[in-house]
Amino acid sequence: MIVKHDFYIGMRDIDENNFITDKGLLAALEDTGGIHSEIAGFGISNLPKTKRFWMILSWHVEILRRPKFNETITVSTWSKPCRRLYVYRDFEVYDSNKNLIATAGSKWVFINTENNSIVKATDEMFKSYEIEPTKSSTNPSLLEKLKEPQKYSNVVNYTINKQMIDINGHVHNLDYLDLAYMTLPEEIYKVEFNKIDVMYKKEIKLGEMVKCFYSYEGKSHIVTIKSEDEKILHSIIKFE
Repeated sequence: MIVKHDFYIGMRDIDENNFITDKGLLAALEDTGGIHSEIAGFGISNLPKTKRFWMILSWHVEILRRPKFNETITVSTWSKPCRRLYVYRDFEVYDSNKNLIATAGSKWVFINTENNSIVKATDEMFKSYEIEPTKSSTNPSLLEKLKEPQKYSNVVNYTINKQMIDINGHVHNLDYLDLAYMTLPEEIYKVEFNKIDVMYKKEIKLGEMVKCFYSYEGKSHIVTIKSEDEKILHSIIKFE
């Protein structure tokens, strides 16, 4: 099953140059994936019954053309075959002229809300999602673990506030981008990147302080988010 949804790019989605932000684009991808889960019977509204939710492990996004304010884009998404406990979801984004302007891949696990443990997706679930075994926009190898840089040029401390907490009681996956934005040097923050990779390792909860480290390696600007004592790796975000 391929699910499609249209999005109007409004004021809240754009930067100072009127182009859609990374967070605005990922929000459209996330919402379309959520629509697919609702259709399949495993979405947020089904949570009281299923006691299960999807937790994202990584994103890989490639932007071919960044759309602007007042454009309408169409996001297509589909589920791919499971690998062990991991499930993959791909995306394609088209403009109003049906030109492909972005592709993305994502990696997920299924969580039991009663004990917060990972559970394997069942054959019933795959049947409900109508897996697309041959269609692919992203090689799963691009969604593997990111390596932590050895050197950092600066660090920013941040205490997690209420606005960043989602329905699962921890920082929403898109708000990790806000932590990255606050860490990037000003001249880098304003750059419109073509590739975005995000790896999630450990959830962050309300009131926790995190340390966000900035590194530049090759052509990549990397933000590593750790706990206050630097013992826990929460996320690595890479921009190119």
